[in-house]
Amino acid sequence: MAAMTEEVGNDEQERMPLLPITLERTVNACANHDLDNKTVFVCSYPKSGTTWMQNVVFQLCSSGKVPLDHISNFCPFFENDKTWEYPPGVPQALVAEKYRECHKKLGWRIFNTHLWWNMMPKGGNARYIYVVRDARDVCCSFYHHLSHQSPQDGGYEGTLDEFVDDWCDGNIAFGDWPSHLNSWLSRKATNLNTASVDERILVVSFEDMKENLKKVVARVAVHIGIEIKDERLEEILPFLSFSYMKQKINKFEPKSVEWVDKGDGFSFMRKGKRGDSKTLFSSRHESKFQELFRKKSIPECCKAFVSDGTSILKDKNVNEEQGQIAFTELEEFKGHDSETFQDFPVHPHRKVMFGSRTYSISSVHNLTPIDALLLAGVNTDKSVDLTGHKIWLSARVMSLFCLQDDVRKSFTGKSVLELGSGCGFAGLAVALGTACTRMKLTDMEDGTIRLITKNIKQNNLSQICAASDLEWNERHTVVPDSEGYDVVLASDCAYDVDVLPSLFCTARSQCTHRFLVVNVQNRLFCGGLDEANKLMEEVASKAGFASFVQHSLQDLLETSLQSNSLFIANQAKIIKEKVSSSCGDLDICITSFYVS
Repeated sequence: MAAMTEEVGNDEQERMPLLPITLERTVNACANHDLDNKTVFVCSYPKSGTTWMQNVVFQLCSSGKVPLDHISNFCPFFENDKTWEYPPGVPQALVAEKYRECHKKLGWRIFNTHLWWNMMPKGGNARYIYVVRDARDVCCSFYHHLSHQSPQDGGYEGTLDEFVDDWCDGNIAFGDWPSHLNSWLSRKATNLNTASVDERILVVSFEDMKENLKKVVARVAVHIGIEIKDERLEEILPFLSFSYMKQKINKFEPKSVEWVDKGDGFSFMRKGKRGDSKTLFSSRHESKFQELFRKKSIPECCKAFVSDGTSILKDKNVNEEQGQIAFTELEEFKGHDSETFQDFPVHPHRKVMFGSRTYSISSVHNLTPIDALLLAGVNTDKSVDLTGHKIWLSARVMSLFCLQDDVRKSFTGKSVLELGSGCGFAGLAVALGTACTRMKLTDMEDGTIRLITKNIKQNNLSQICAASDLEWNERHTVVPDSEGYDVVLASDCAYDVDVLPSLFCTARSQCTHRFLVVNVQNRLFCGGLDEANKLMEEVASKAGFASFVQHSLQDLLETSLQSNSLFIANQAKIIKEKVSSSCGDLDICITSFYVS
């Protein structure tokens, strides 16, 4: 590895090891690069959430007008030799032409880097975003990453024990973790918001992105000087989720190095979880970590990242309930006559919890659990960001369809799996309003899984419902629980047609009878309902489904609007209003795919 000496802090000299793809002249080119007011650097110690933040910055800068072929084209690796060219007669290195062209198209210059602050160019009014993450999770992810990187590009060929020793001793590329932090952060700062050594640096944590992505994105927009309306912010959030990026791995896997396929299913977008290191490290490793943390000073604001490997550094001003599902008070329904509510006497419990309060159903004129679900809503706090923490229109359509009399009866005695459950609205509606015997609600985001679990408990459904993560793939290798599920549900799970094979293959590997899909077509397809149906039929057939049936949304709404169930009638009203206000731009497709 190449290495150079750089000053860290005020009182110690250290050397930063670099990858073989970084020569000394490249380091000099980086330090002397001319900057302007539209230059943004995504900075971090490796595996702290760099690629995730690159996507955030790209989506903000592109304003939805520039298609993303690969993130590296618009946000190249700053200290990669291939990022630079040295034309004859030009006294200073230039960013390679292909990147200059992409930056011109975008209107912004974005780079990602793992260099120390001391090594960065600092002219003009450029902006820097520094991402930090729990130390042990960083080490865990970096081990998996370098173990699958080509040796000639700096890949690691040693054992886990050897890697932990080298990582703690600062012998791995980009040096030891504490020294990197101390270069970018003030050692005495107690809050990440005021932790940077320069006002041009915004410091965010991977954990905050997992907990409240929308808030972090809004902070980044303000920092780099982009005004973004809340509606636009809501639109881009699905494309910033870890699950979307994992499904579109071909757009995000780095091009700066070669990868080694060891046949173990490794993916550059691996898990994106907090505390994953707990499954990897032993007491010996922990002793080595503690030795490092004692030896090297850690900025005060990052002490939570080294306590036990699972701590989350939280902004003290953030409400603990922020991002959780909120429930409207039931008081407004006390005046309703009890005959307004249609009873679904399936489950024996007679209480429903909303937020921190528990209500007896009989105390609100025999309001049944299924009717009570209509009161589920989204926290009105604008900082709530997770895609899965919102009740999407497709989930309302799914719940409405499943609770029709004939469909509802078909769930009796059946096991059900929901893919991409989000907050669990559709799945919980089915669990409460039908006589299904088992319901598994799944998603890919940790925060969303916690939210589903909370909502299961709040609605007293722990005996038949469970929440877990489930990743999709199109190789039919997703192992079903037990003997699989009679019915699989998916509401608006695919934001890109390229994701459909993974969705349908995963569903087929789990499904023994019926796969019910609801899609809002202006989100997924540009050719309208007919093209959508044709494409889904082709994908479903390749995945192993034998037949399919289309269902009419108009007939569903006409029937549901006349229902005696407050839940069904209100969901139908909400859906009809949304469709009407779309001025014909909204196609909703309801399809049942059958195994045989």
